[in-house]
Formats: sequence, C-alpha cells, structure tokens
Amino acid sequence: MTEEPSGQDSRQGKPGKPVLYALIASFGLALVSFVALLTWQGANAPTDVSQTASR
Repeated sequence: MTEEPSGQDSRQGKPGKPVLYALIASFGLALVSFVALLTWQGANAPTDVSQTASR
C-alpha cells in the first residue's frame, strides 16, 4: 500500500522559485509595454501647446 502524504505536504509546490521567476518576467513585460505606450503617445502628441491643440 502507498503512503499518503500529510495535509501540509500535499499543499506544497515543487521546490525552487518558479513563481518568483514568473512574477519577475511579468513585471518586466509590463514595464516594457508601459515604456512603449509612453513613447508612442509622445510621438503622437501635438507640438502646439496652445488650447486649440487640445480641441
């Protein structure tokens, strides 16, 4: 017969840091997309700063 793991052992994931790597990768992708968005918005912004440019 097989030995059943305890409740604590059955809730644990594999040893290592895969969640940390996923969080770092997702934060990096979010940062890159945010910088790309700001760059694109800056390129499309009007050069005239008067009120007529915002209308």
